[in-house]
Amino acid sequence: MKLFLINVLICVAFCSCIDKNKNDEKIIGSVKRLALDTLSVKEISLDFLLGNPNQIEMIDSLLIITDNQDEKALAICDYNGKLINRTLCVGEGPGECIMPIDISVSHGNKSLIVLQRQNGECDEYNINVLLNDSTPSSLNSYKFKGTDRIISTGSKYIGSGFYDAGSLRIYNKDGLEVKTQNIYPDYLNSIENATDKYRIAQGFISYSKNVIAYGTYFTGDISFFTYQDNSLRLINSCVTKPNKIRERIIRNPSDVSIHKDDIVHCIDICSSLNYFYVLYCGTDMGQVNQLKERYIMKFGTSGNLIHVYRVNARINSICVSNDDTKMYAIILADNLDYTIASIGIDLLWRATP
Repeated sequence: MKLFLINVLICVAFCSCIDKNKNDEKIIGSVKRLALDTLSVKEISLDFLLGNPNQIEMIDSLLIITDNQDEKALAICDYNGKLINRTLCVGEGPGECIMPIDISVSHGNKSLIVLQRQNGECDEYNINVLLNDSTPSSLNSYKFKGTDRIISTGSKYIGSGFYDAGSLRIYNKDGLEVKTQNIYPDYLNSIENATDKYRIAQGFISYSKNVIAYGTYFTGDISFFTYQDNSLRLINSCVTKPNKIRERIIRNPSDVSIHKDDIVHCIDICSSLNYFYVLYCGTDMGQVNQLKERYIMKFGTSGNLIHVYRVNARINSICVSNDDTKMYAIILADNLDYTIASIGIDLLWRATP
């Protein structure tokens, strides 16, 4: 009976905070009000130093962090914080990379995909090579011009970036363009310049069970697409508020400025075999590294919002195991040094249908 009442209260809270607009898009008026549980954060004692890390990924029992230290772009450690290797030289020569980079795990062969965001150069590395070599050779190399983020479905690559014809681009396994698709909301299509449009609508991308999830940094759009017949089909979406940029562009499409008091929405997204986890900020740009408060929004692979959790830490990236039993994050600690933390996700199962 007690569990039944708890579930009723959760449903009431969700319904009171979620509305729909005329396009049947879900409007989340307050992510904060939806957060009924708080996840624990446990800092891991590292035997190495982090500089300014910005992304974390997981392959089996390994954590891979993007961090330009000792002229290496990647740090690889185990769950206990023991450094295994620093690899991938930073530079402009052969086999080197230009920072910043975007990394993702291939769903086909547990390799790591490394995209140089400045020039679209992309390499796929065997994890064992990364573990044992500071100047690794890649399995495959591609040129994804204009691409800012990239994921692999196992048989295709899907990128987001500065494309004239749209915002997401599908590549085949040989790295050749298959299709570019426009997923921008209608109000953003009123912006003529492709670079300005993507700058406003830039975000993070993830993949699970033939579904692509995309969450935007400034506009608060969270969208879910199925991939079929070389096309992406929208199956679910929501938008988080308050949303100053969205309101400003609707009033004046030529105003593509970003202000210090604009709200930062989605700051990362990751996936397990069955769920997507969106890391949500919800504060203005000037306060992002000041407030120890983040939210993790858990979605099913159909794009349905299942639960929202509060995390009392300055997190900037998360990753989760395929079976949802482990979650790790990059956090800015109280001493203002970056470190790695484990997130107590036992609560994640409590609210799962």
